[in-house]
Amino acid sequence: MRTIHIQVKEDHLETIGKTRPLNAIVELIWNALDAEAKQVQIRFVENELSGLDYIDIIDDGNGLKFEDALISFSNLGGSWKKGEYVTPNEKRILHGKYGKGRFRAFSLGSKVTWKSIYKEEKHLYYFYIKGDIDNLSVFEVSEPEPATEYETSTGMYVRIALPNDNISLIRGILAVEEITDIFAPYLMQYPHVKIIYDGISIDPQNVQKKQYDYHYNGIVVPSGKTINAILTIVEWNTPGRRGLLFCDENGFTRFIPFPRLHFRSFSYTAYFKTEYIRLLDQQGLLQADELCEDVRFLTHYCKKRLREHFILREAEKTQIMIQEWKNEGVYPISPEDLSNSENNISIKIFEIYATHLFQMIRELNDAPKLTQQLILKLLYTLIQTDSNKVAHILNEIISLPEEKETEIQKLLI
Repeated sequence: MRTIHIQVKEDHLETIGKTRPLNAIVELIWNALDAEAKQVQIRFVENELSGLDYIDIIDDGNGLKFEDALISFSNLGGSWKKGEYVTPNEKRILHGKYGKGRFRAFSLGSKVTWKSIYKEEKHLYYFYIKGDIDNLSVFEVSEPEPATEYETSTGMYVRIALPNDNISLIRGILAVEEITDIFAPYLMQYPHVKIIYDGISIDPQNVQKKQYDYHYNGIVVPSGKTINAILTIVEWNTPGRRGLLFCDENGFTRFIPFPRLHFRSFSYTAYFKTEYIRLLDQQGLLQADELCEDVRFLTHYCKKRLREHFILREAEKTQIMIQEWKNEGVYPISPEDLSNSENNISIKIFEIYATHLFQMIRELNDAPKLTQQLILKLLYTLIQTDSNKVAHILNEIISLPEEKETEIQKLLI
């Protein structure tokens, strides 16, 4: 057994203390993927009382060689990946370069054990590294031994014991959705890679509905630098997912300025990708968020671009919904009424309120055809009778967005 004494660097100790539990899981997954893992499993091992005993992160990557472990674990800021851009064999793009991931495990639990199985001259060997949050400057490392009959391939097994009280935040549907959001670009780029999180296989393609890519060149940030960026907006089939992620040029998430940014009924994730995000991360400015003028500028820039996108998407969805009503025979306005110019204002007001009503109350879309027909007919008849009164009543009930209210006011003038 050997003892490694860490050359402690202050910035990394601060990172360990402030890291969200889910961020620690994310870093450990990136470590596995950077080691060319084809499958990463995150398991939550419960005891007989349904309490959490351990968190296990298991991968089938290359493992960490013994000599490399002695070097990397003795320097808190070091990493074998520094200066490298792709993995050695599969040439996948590397994510981590700062040596943070392995130490962030202590934000999940008090005791962490790494078991590395690696190949040396065609033979498999394994060893353990053990650490305790009470003494972060010291790690115990076992001597390498030939692999047993049970260790048949390379990989890394991380076990985190004595989980923290806030560990519940990394389980459940919201945690799975955030993991999906973060790793979606990587999994779509390398479809042979699998991440299994708490028994659920992360597959963004199964829940992805649409994807839009916007290229922006010549963005001038307050510091004077001119940058190019791509804003990728992924719309999901599953409801409730809304957020903006800042990524480097390879699509790796570096910072999440808005984990929940609502645009009406849309379920989406937006990835703002530029090399400049990586540079800001290296300078430690991303975490400053609104305190950094360039970060503040980019968050507002993205919000504006997202608002423009979803206004167009909502108009598109509205036209699709109206056409579906016509195809199904529930649209209440006859061709003759449509051709009569006197009805134009009433028809436009009706379509604004009706489509918004069906978007806000999703159950109406699944209602029987007769029910939909009755609701739409009653709404159109009321609007024809007194548009102002109906507008006032409906505004109290379904809260139209400001731009739609403005559009209706212009029609009513």
